[in-house]
Amino acid sequence: ESEQYRDFYNNIQSNTANCLLKLHFYDSSIRIFKKLVLDNPENTLVAQNLAHALLEKGHADSALLIYERQDLAGLLHVTKWAVFTC
Repeated sequence: ESEQYRDFYNNIQSNTANCLLKLHFYDSSIRIFKKLVLDNPENTLVAQNLAHALLEKGHADSALLIYERQDLAGLLHVTKWAVFTC
């Protein structure tokens, strides 16, 4: 599997998860983001988007843990900053 293919696939998955989040399909969005975080632990944007999806679903404690791990806990009050539009 080439690096270029992996990046392309991950971008498509991330965009799909963001669209699902925008459409309020939180569980599906979270499932995709969790897989992307496991596959790309160094990608802070994916982790931030996972935290945002969890926050939107009402799991503020889980979202805060992710933000704290990313050293972004101060950004928790901004709930839409890392989400792309569809």
